[in-house]
Amino acid sequence: FSFIYPALIQPEPFSQLNTTHVLFEWDQVPNAIDYNLQVSSTPDFNNILVDIFESSTLYIEKSEIGWENNYFWRVRPKNINGSLDDWISTSSFSTRQPKFEVDMQIFNSESIQSEYILFSQWDEYKTAIFDINGNEIWNDGESNTMITNVNKFGQLFGSYHNNSQRLIVHGTEINSKGEKLWLTDGSHIYNKHEFIQLPNGNYLGMENIQEYGPIPIGEWSSIFQSIGYVADGITLEFPWLSQKIIEYDAETKDEVWSWNPFNYFTMNDYDEYGNSWTQAINNGFYDWTHTNGYFFDELENVLYISFRNISRIAKISYPSGDLVWMIGLPTEYISSGNQHICTELLFSYQHHIQLLDNGNLLFFDNGNLSEILLGDNERTSRIREIKVIDNSYCETVFEYDLPNGSDSNSLNLMSPGMGSVQLLDNGNYLINSIGNGGSIFEVSSDNQEIVWLANLNLNFPNANNYRSYNVKSIYPNVFSVVFPHLNDENTVISNSFDIEIFNKSDYSQLFSYSLSDSLNCFVATEDTIHVFANESIYLSFDYFCDLEIIDEIEFNVKPIHHQYNEKNYSMSYIYQDYHLYDINNDSLINIIDIIDLVNCILYQNCYENYDVTYDGIIDVIDIINIVNFILGD
Repeated sequence: FSFIYPALIQPEPFSQLNTTHVLFEWDQVPNAIDYNLQVSSTPDFNNILVDIFESSTLYIEKSEIGWENNYFWRVRPKNINGSLDDWISTSSFSTRQPKFEVDMQIFNSESIQSEYILFSQWDEYKTAIFDINGNEIWNDGESNTMITNVNKFGQLFGSYHNNSQRLIVHGTEINSKGEKLWLTDGSHIYNKHEFIQLPNGNYLGMENIQEYGPIPIGEWSSIFQSIGYVADGITLEFPWLSQKIIEYDAETKDEVWSWNPFNYFTMNDYDEYGNSWTQAINNGFYDWTHTNGYFFDELENVLYISFRNISRIAKISYPSGDLVWMIGLPTEYISSGNQHICTELLFSYQHHIQLLDNGNLLFFDNGNLSEILLGDNERTSRIREIKVIDNSYCETVFEYDLPNGSDSNSLNLMSPGMGSVQLLDNGNYLINSIGNGGSIFEVSSDNQEIVWLANLNLNFPNANNYRSYNVKSIYPNVFSVVFPHLNDENTVISNSFDIEIFNKSDYSQLFSYSLSDSLNCFVATEDTIHVFANESIYLSFDYFCDLEIIDEIEFNVKPIHHQYNEKNYSMSYIYQDYHLYDINNDSLINIIDIIDLVNCILYQNCYENYDVTYDGIIDVIDIINIVNFILGD
């Protein structure tokens, strides 16, 4: 950034946006104390939609921008004497089309935690965010991305495919513009169920793998035998499909660690009661584990992994890969049931395993086998929060049965596939189900009341809603940097080098920064700071040289979890100890300091620091000194 010719930064001229929550950003103007932003639907600004004043150098408009429209915007600074300067510039942008139509029902507005809800669509590789009124406010644009994970810093992880190469799927991280920040190389058959970033910066994804195994004896045996297979439960003659979990190096994209279920699970374990072996006849392979989710816990260095088709959740030690425990079905339903813990839970075909901050496990129990396992009159999906004790026993902390349509007055929200759940800050649960044409709803933890319900108007099985998340903002990365003592020559003149960093996001973020100068008159610094959501932090660096010559400063800052948004500044610095002129200690020397000094003389309401000439008398000479300083004399 250079401040010699201030400019409008974003939205970029003539850009097409995939959001109605628009981020406006511009350069700092020397000596500005405020900025006037105007947005209009016409280039002559006769129809002004937004007219606000902002003290930082960015603003997010959330209510006046609509889809499929053109907009024009401009910014002008307000200087220290209170007058408005000329407009910096004028720019324009447009908004694209929304992707979904959401019908929203609110039943208890006082219990709502959710504000913005992100959901992803499985087959179409689409992601959108809607607000609590059902209005779509963001989508992934033309990025063809299905988001599967949103972390506590607002990072977006998922899977991407190129329309011209449908079979090639990539694990990816994107930002709110839909830009690809990281992408697997596409050299393997990537599995799109889960993709995350590990604390070490590497990425964790999955690839499909196959080994030949037997066709177990069952009601399907005669069909396999009729098409030429032995199907005796022993002969290794049919491809079994599983998923290898792979850690990719963030820089090289090379495989640096992996975990293969074929090395840890026995083929004596398979889905006997679902229809997966019947599906195998048409698929040409047996969908054995159908690994669909995992969660990495950096405190214990373990992975929690969900294996859908064998109704199993496993805890894996990292990096050794050793099995700590397996939660699953008892021996009457699966061969190695005597090696499972917590067999009384009897969940089936589960999704979205996660470890909560309280140490409990939370997951979506699809319940495809619930009639067999639990005696339900109708298949029933459940939300389960459990506590694993001593790696041996389980205690149910919370359980919620999704309406399954058995009551004529209820919807059928049973979800035979997909499904997700998120524990919200107020204790409620955000639930995503493919039932009823795609549904997302919030359930209170105390009385298990549905607070609101959104219908996504999707069609099974071609447009499934895979997961949903409550998100705080579509801009987790936004921040601005202001230099309080910047003057017209792209120079800071002060007795110290001061910086204010504004985190304008609704996410708390960690920032790394570095400071250096050409004369080594400042201590070269590299550090990390934490800035809470919608707050700022003030940095001040002392000058250690007995010089009053021009020094050159380099300052760099970036959010650690959104490093693509790095900001780099170069400017000159001249040491000048003018702190004695700052009468009211607001870090500004202006007309207000003169007024305070005049009032001091007129009404004899003075303090020791008002004597700026150090002559023991507070009089007009002190006023003249401040006036001369402001005028540059």
